[in-house]
Amino acid sequence: MPLWEVSYPDDLRPANALKAAHGYLEGKIKLPDVKIRINECRNAAREAGNSPIAQGAVRTIDGCSSSVHNSATSLALALYGSLTIAYYKAGTNVPWSALEELAAEECVRMETALRSIAIHNESNPAKIRWGY
Repeated sequence: MPLWEVSYPDDLRPANALKAAHGYLEGKIKLPDVKIRINECRNAAREAGNSPIAQGAVRTIDGCSSSVHNSATSLALALYGSLTIAYYKAGTNVPWSALEELAAEECVRMETALRSIAIHNESNPAKIRWGY
């Protein structure tokens, strides 16, 4: 959110998508209402222009929010999120290899953080169909 808010401080659509996803997980909001907020977040992404940081931030938020009904979209956190942070740290005028290196470092940090909260031997793991 902070990287989105730098460019679009008054656009609450991504924050609303996250809040709706949390509400759904808490049983307070129905899935159709969450999908409306997710679609609004996607509209914000389309309107974000050519800023790799704003685009990446809002697409990361979209993917995380969407994971409440499609677990495969949770990968957006690693894919969009790590590259967004790389652009934030290095800018847009650096070689792709430098961005890849920074994104890979961020993915390692994410993996470490996720492993620290993972439920070992999860009895109901997420099932992702990779072959759509």
